[in-house]
Amino acid sequence: MKIFMFNHSGSQNRGCEAIVLGTIEALENTVGVKTYALSSHRPRQDHELSETMKIIPFEKRSLSPFEHLRAYLSLRILKDESYSIKKSYSKFLQEAMQADICLSVGGDTYCYGENPIICCLSEELVRRGKKVYLWAASIGQEDLSAAKLKNLSKISGLFLRESLTYELLKSKGINKNIFLHADPAFLLEAKKAKNPNFQPRPNTLGINVSPLAEAANAELLDILAALLEDVLENSSLSLSFIAHVEDDWESLEKLRSLISKKYADRLYRIDKDFNAAESKYYISKLRFFICTRTHASIAAYSSGVPTMVLGYSAKARGIAKDIFGKPLYLVDLKGTSDIKKDLYQTWESLRGAEEAIREALLNKMPAIRRSALEAGQELLKAANMKEGRA
Repeated sequence: MKIFMFNHSGSQNRGCEAIVLGTIEALENTVGVKTYALSSHRPRQDHELSETMKIIPFEKRSLSPFEHLRAYLSLRILKDESYSIKKSYSKFLQEAMQADICLSVGGDTYCYGENPIICCLSEELVRRGKKVYLWAASIGQEDLSAAKLKNLSKISGLFLRESLTYELLKSKGINKNIFLHADPAFLLEAKKAKNPNFQPRPNTLGINVSPLAEAANAELLDILAALLEDVLENSSLSLSFIAHVEDDWESLEKLRSLISKKYADRLYRIDKDFNAAESKYYISKLRFFICTRTHASIAAYSSGVPTMVLGYSAKARGIAKDIFGKPLYLVDLKGTSDIKKDLYQTWESLRGAEEAIREALLNKMPAIRRSALEAGQELLKAANMKEGRA
């Protein structure tokens, strides 16, 4: 059986890498030989994944003069760009048509913009008889549009990673095949970094901040820096700055520059070349974690690390709710009216309940992992394929 995964941003987004690796783990938990292909927006980042699957660059080709003319007329007269998209990405369609199941693995695809290219290509694959599923996804009410709802109604099924999105899309009645399973990244096994000189430092608070979080609340970096200075002043904790996507370093360096230089000997940053499993290993050794990236939080949650999430979308609220029963230890960057109060109060709650949180996470993880593993079996069942088909 051939599995074709697409809408992968590249492995320097460690969350995207973790989804792919976790998906393979879930599918390998089913019976039968499977081969994997991955369509990637940044294939040069996927050299490690290339050891276990075929990496296919997601690239446009040039249109012929006739194709260009027809695409122009279709857009100008019919206001329809689908012809241009399908012809430009014909190599993508050819590769996908060789697969038994196609998975759109970009969990945030429907959270940002209309994404007409992926929507068009996924619908074209369905039209050609392929089984196409949205995989490990989150979508908020604020993200939905008529075009997205139409697209979601046309593809074969929706595998959603947290209950808020599941309940939202169930209520819309747009697709009869809607499934709730934990994010496959919960299955990723941590691996010690290859660098023999690297050792995680004990008694460390990890920090992850993304440009998206910074944009969600203009006060975030200043208030977070003040909180971290209080932590340094009143505890023996060190701080480790952790990027889960390459772009995070810009925000992290801004944050670091706001912290007094007198604490410089207690500030560290991890190797930017760590892969997803190595990053998870480092995160697993933290005492506490404050983060904005969803898959950084998943690495921490699944390792039993007390974590405060600075969220700005449905996925953060949904994952926290599914773990704790309600969105605990979460600061909603777009929903808060007083970010300073919420940050300080949430940090105090996290620190005060350290051992209880660690125990709760470790007790919850077997069920979460089981849910992620069962997604593989659910997928084969939904696609009407018997385990073991080659």
